[in-house]
This record gives sequence, C-alpha cells and structure tokens, in this order.
Amino acid sequence: MKRYRVNYKRVCTNIIVLAVIFMVFNAFTNITFGSRNIETKTIRVERNDTLWSIASDICKASTEELNVQNVIIQIKHINNLTESTIYCGQELNVPIYM
Repeated sequence: MKRYRVNYKRVCTNIIVLAVIFMVFNAFTNITFGSRNIETKTIRVERNDTLWSIASDICKASTEELNVQNVIIQIKHINNLTESTIYCGQELNVPIYM
C-alpha cells in the first residue's frame, strides 16, 4: 500500500487561492447576503419632476434618516436606468421607507 505525504505548503496555497477567488467573485456580483427586500410603489413622472425631486420627497416622507443621493441610486437600480434622465408620463418604481 502506497502512502501519500501531505504537502502542507500546497494545501495552504490552495486555500488562499480559493479565498481570493471567492472575494473577487463576491465583489463583482450583486449578491448580498442578509439584505432586506425593498418594498416599492409605482409612480408616474409628472412635468418638471427630476430624480432629485422624487428622491427628496421620499426622504422627507420617511422616518428614517436617508441620503437623497443614495435614494437616487436605488431608484436607478430598481428601474435599470443608466442615466438620470426621466420623462413626463414615465412610470418608475420607487422604494418605500416607513
């Protein structure tokens, strides 16, 4: 029967490589563990509405301390917007905060 000798240097190197691969994968994906689902409601964009004004209204109506810029980022993410341009009559899903 042949005995195999454990190469501890190789085992440690493999563990480190796997850890780095996991961290890189986690950094470039949108998977967030333990995050809460954001409830949304649909609004229709009216004349002279901007993402800033919509996000500002959401922040004012919320009991949480919110940052307008973060709410804009969330609105863009929820609606798959790449730009900040919105149009009159457009329907947007916006986050609801209690």
